[in-house]
This record gives sequence, C-alpha cells and structure tokens, in this order.
Amino acid sequence: EKGINIEPLFTSLRTFTHPTFFALEELHLIGQGIAKHVFELLTVSMKKTYNKAIALRYAPTEEELEEENITSAIDWPFTFEIPKDKLIEIGSFIELSRPTVPTTFSSKWENPIEQSGGNRGVDWIDFLLYMVPTTFVPALLHNNVKKPLLFLCKACAVALKWRITREDLTMMKSAFNQWNTFLLNEIRQKRIQPGVLKPVQHYLIHVPMIEKQGVLRTYSGRSMERTIGRYKKLIKSKVNAGSNAGNVLERFAIYGHVNSLNINLRETLNLLEPKKRTTNDFVPLDPSDDTAPELWSPLFQCPLSTLPCGVSDRQFTSALQRYYRREYCGPHEFVNTRSGVVNGAGRAWFDDIVYTSSFFKDHINERRRGNNYVMFAVSHLK
Repeated sequence: EKGINIEPLFTSLRTFTHPTFFALEELHLIGQGIAKHVFELLTVSMKKTYNKAIALRYAPTEEELEEENITSAIDWPFTFEIPKDKLIEIGSFIELSRPTVPTTFSSKWENPIEQSGGNRGVDWIDFLLYMVPTTFVPALLHNNVKKPLLFLCKACAVALKWRITREDLTMMKSAFNQWNTFLLNEIRQKRIQPGVLKPVQHYLIHVPMIEKQGVLRTYSGRSMERTIGRYKKLIKSKVNAGSNAGNVLERFAIYGHVNSLNINLRETLNLLEPKKRTTNDFVPLDPSDDTAPELWSPLFQCPLSTLPCGVSDRQFTSALQRYYRREYCGPHEFVNTRSGVVNGAGRAWFDDIVYTSSFFKDHINERRRGNNYVMFAVSHLK
C-alpha cells in the first residue's frame, strides 16, 4: 500500500534507531523547508503564480458566507493575511536597511518581495530569524497568529545554536507544539486549508531529538552545498556529463593533494627562470676574497650530540682532528667542542666545484649513488 515491498537495508544496521537514525539537516528542514513555507504563507496577497500557498486559502460555501455575513469569498479571513501594499512597503524597508547589515551575515539580504527567486538555504534562514519577527509579524492583520509565529522563529533560532541546554530542548518542544496546535485550530476555524500541515511541519516535532543526534549545526550540509555549487558551474558537458564530472573531481583531488604538500609549488614548477638567491643562502668564508670557499644552503645549526646523517660526536671530532693535522702538518691538533653546537651547510663551493653532502641529498630526496667523493684514512701509515 505504501510502495515499500521489502524491509529497508538500514534496519539491519546495529546503529539503526528508528526515527532518530535520520538526521534533520538545517538547510533543508529550516531553510528550504519551514522558512520558505512561512514566506509563501505571508505573501499570499501578492498572488504570485509560483506561490503554492495561494491554494491554502479556504474556499467557503454560500451557506458559510451567509452565516458569517460576508459578501465574497475574497473577503473570507486568511490566517496569514498581510495587505499587498504593506508587503511592498516591507520589501522597500528591507532594501533600504542593506547598508546597515553587518558583514558577518551570510545571506544576500535583498527585497524578499521582489527578489525571492533563487534563494539559498542560508537566505531563507536569515529571512525567518530576522525579517519575519521585525517586519512581517507587526503587519499581520490577525493578532492571534503573531505569538505562535514568534515562538516558531525563536525555536528555530535556538535549534541553530552551537550549544543547546536541557532548558533549550524543553522550550523548543513547547514552541513547536504551540505552532502545530495553532495551525490545527486555524484549520478547524476554516481560516486555512489542511494542506498547510506539510511534512516539514511534522519534522519540527523531531528537532528536540537533538539530545540523541547532536546539534543541527554539527552535521549541517553548508560546506557540502558550497562544494556542489562549485562543481555545478564546472560541469558543462551535455553529452558525456559523467566523464566531465569525473574529470572535475579528479582535478580537484590532485589540486588538494599538491596544495597539502610542504613545497613552494611556484618555485618548484618554474624550471626556466633561475632561482633568486639571497644573502641567507650562502656564507663566504672570506668576504673580502671572491675566490674563497663558500658554504651553500641549506644552512643549519645543531647540537654536537645530534648530528645529521647518523654521524656520532666521536666520529665528527676524530675526522676534524685528522683534517687539522693534514691542513697544518702538525702531529696533533686540539679541537674545541665546549660550545656543543655545530654550524653546518648542505653544500660547499670551492675552486668552481660544488661539493654536495649526504645531508643535502636527504634534503632533496636524491638516491643516486654516483658523483660521490670518498677519502680513505689509513691509521698505520706515517
């Protein structure tokens, strides 16, 4: 009868908790759902052809008109009645207020009477939370609708907070119940059609299930909606839309991976222009002599106890002593290591030759074994 022939697969999950399993997404429930529905109800007098709420006006019979002493069905009371001239005035006031709207607002904040087409979920949410209580509610002809509508706006505002207390949950339950009770009473009073009770009105009763699902904002689809909008602009193929979408997704994935790497992409890909050097890229051992040896980047400083490339402090000190003996032709040369700090470089330039260290090869992830300079030290020869 309901079109469901087999048990849904979701019911086999251990986490399936009946109605609480299905999350209530703020942009669709409150934005494109309740807020848009309220807008349609409040702007019926504009008689826009796309306004579905026009069909919710009650159509009285001749007997009902005579009983209420009303001459025409047009004059029959409608719950959310706001005169057309008032709506036009409200729209102009909202348009005039745009210069005073804080930049933190994510909506476009335009005249809702003239510019309601193409509104996003965030636009409808701002309409319900800020425009309805301040401009639309005071213009309602029937006072009995003002309080329930304000309760609805307040409960939706609380539901969209990042932190919700037990008192907030109790308030939301009470406010949504009052709103639905009010609509049922208006249907009984024949001021509106039963079609006003759309499924989205029922979903409001499930909002207090926040205590089981978590705050609405924590599983909102805002970021996903922005991504979908970005993809829609890039997917333009009308023949192979699937392939086009796949290429777009792949390109975004590649960009995301490359941007996550700790590299300067512009410098890495610029193979033609010579790299710009600064005084921080090299250290001349004799600034007054252009032919003197130079230490080239990457320059580093490290403690003697934690030398790079697995070199121990004993090996380093021994090699340095042997160098001094060769350089100064002495039997022994004392190496002062009391500072405990070594200044090093990845490369060295001497006699128009660039000497590259193992530290530099690790720095650029080079694994070639060629072009290595090896010195043998023989201890038993004099």
